[in-house]
Amino acid sequence: MKSDKSKAKIGIIAFVFLLASLSFAGSASAKTIYVPTDYPTIQEAIDAASSGDTIFVYNGTYYEDGGVSISKNNITLQGEDANTTIIHGMWTAEKVVYVTGDYVNVSDFTVAGSTASGYGIYVTGDNCIITDNNIVESCYGIYLYDSDNSTVAYNNASEREYGIYLSSSSNNTIANNIANSNQYGIYLDSSGNCVLKNNIANSNDYDGISLSSSSNCVLKNNIANSNGWAGIHLSSSSNCVLDNNIADSNDDYGISLFHSSNCVLKNNIANSSDYGIYLYSSSGCNITANIVDSNGYGIYLCSTSTNNNITENNITNNEYGMYLDYSDDNEIYHNNFINNNKQAYDHHGFNKWDKGPVIGGNYWSDHVCHGNPSNGTEPYTKIDTDVGAVDHYPFEDPDGWVIRPPPLPDLVISPDNISFSPESPYEGEIVKINATVHNIGTKNASNITVRFFDGANPIGSDQVIGFIAVGEQETVSITWTGAAGTHVITVKVDPENEIEESCETNNEASKSITVKEQITEIEVKTDKETYSPGDTMNVKICIKNLGQARDVRFGCWLTIPKLGYATVLAYKPMTLPADYDDCFGSSIPVGNWGASGFAGIWGVGLFEPDTGEVIDCDIATWNYKPSVTEQKKMPAEITKEITKEIESVKLPA
Repeated sequence: MKSDKSKAKIGIIAFVFLLASLSFAGSASAKTIYVPTDYPTIQEAIDAASSGDTIFVYNGTYYEDGGVSISKNNITLQGEDANTTIIHGMWTAEKVVYVTGDYVNVSDFTVAGSTASGYGIYVTGDNCIITDNNIVESCYGIYLYDSDNSTVAYNNASEREYGIYLSSSSNNTIANNIANSNQYGIYLDSSGNCVLKNNIANSNDYDGISLSSSSNCVLKNNIANSNGWAGIHLSSSSNCVLDNNIADSNDDYGISLFHSSNCVLKNNIANSSDYGIYLYSSSGCNITANIVDSNGYGIYLCSTSTNNNITENNITNNEYGMYLDYSDDNEIYHNNFINNNKQAYDHHGFNKWDKGPVIGGNYWSDHVCHGNPSNGTEPYTKIDTDVGAVDHYPFEDPDGWVIRPPPLPDLVISPDNISFSPESPYEGEIVKINATVHNIGTKNASNITVRFFDGANPIGSDQVIGFIAVGEQETVSITWTGAAGTHVITVKVDPENEIEESCETNNEASKSITVKEQITEIEVKTDKETYSPGDTMNVKICIKNLGQARDVRFGCWLTIPKLGYATVLAYKPMTLPADYDDCFGSSIPVGNWGASGFAGIWGVGLFEPDTGEVIDCDIATWNYKPSVTEQKKMPAEITKEITKEIESVKLPA
């Protein structure tokens, strides 16, 4: 085994060395150029750079007549701080930062000073990354032309004519940008297969986000509020997905689709505009789970917008909830029409307002019916229509089509619901384990089995909780004694899955507890090693019991091997209290114990009361040194004198 570990270690070292060598080799040709340290202008640094180099620009304003141009591939242009590292085109640059190379990164700059109709950052290269820049003093903030697979993220392109503009640029990601107070916030023209997410495009004169002839795009988690025309506008842009966007308080349209078919609009909020969601000659769309509130028209379809599926929307507090004009074969069901001044309008077209007796129609707040859906005897006939539009199977309740699961308990336990008393026990000490079980479900639970484990070993027998009501909790306890060390205590609720629950994965929890070793010790010591007649021998006995109280036998003895002397002063039962730590001292006068020196041994011990097994013991050795005038004495005479003196030794009670 040792040789295998050695080989493994050598292999790991070789592998790390190889990686380091490869890393060094890969980066040896790339370098970092500093502006103005190495070159006074950014353009000079770019001209001196090679593919793979980084140009780092320190804080300052860099006036670049005609702007800067990056035609080389794989160049990184990095500013020190976007707020204080400024590239200024001196109002002579049509393109302040002009990127024609591929794999170019531009980040952390303020870009300013283009011509009146110019561009802050203009990109024609592919696979470029434009991040964390502020664009000011230009007509177009960030402009991508014929640039594919690029990323524009975390930029602020506000107060321009166009904040971010893509033309003939596909497969790009536009994310986490701010494009406020422009004429158009974010505009895509003939730029398909793009992803626009987490952008903010507010208070623009026309559209917050606008797509023209840009199909197969995904717009997700964007905010487009308070714009002059539309929050989000699609024109001739089909097969797009609009998901979880907010388009609030726009003058004309929250979300509008013109000639844009087969789109998905889901989970969006389109409130407080003239039109919440507007479709003009747009067919085959799925409009589902949107919130459309407080608009002139909640959802508006016109000009042969056909075969759209409109479901599960909350259409509330609008002047017209839904308005269909010259639009056929649309299916409208499972929507909540609540408190609209006019719930629905359907003219010049034949549309379906329900899906039959099983699936049903919609919920109407101004209609009373029974059943979800109702049985056809209580149709909704208040649709403003010239074609006999009617919802034959309306719902009694809002969201009545939602299939709600049957009420079930949900028994939950977490590590925080397990406690120990005491929290830091000693070995042999009885520990109370408490487990609190919660019922967060929708039905009461009865006869709940709770099983405790120490590792994989069950603790005692199963405990049973008789009843836990919905929203309530009950605590069950068990006692346990553990050996010294760390234990993982696991509590399983309903371990045999006898109770059907809404969730079966939260019934088990574990928590660690450390059991401390019981420490019972005894010590004896004298104040000196050698004594002569007339000295006083001070003997101290210390007993320590860290842990729970325990019964012991205390023993104390003295031996003098040279004299053949041994005596037991004590061998008696004692109860050591929990966490006991105390010492006892005795003083013994040293007499004239003969003309020959000898060694003595004090011994003490703690023993198991039943078996006599040694728990702990200790000895203290001392020496007797006679004076030069000492008379010889017989051993029996000496031991008699010593016995007399040690009879006064104080021992623990």
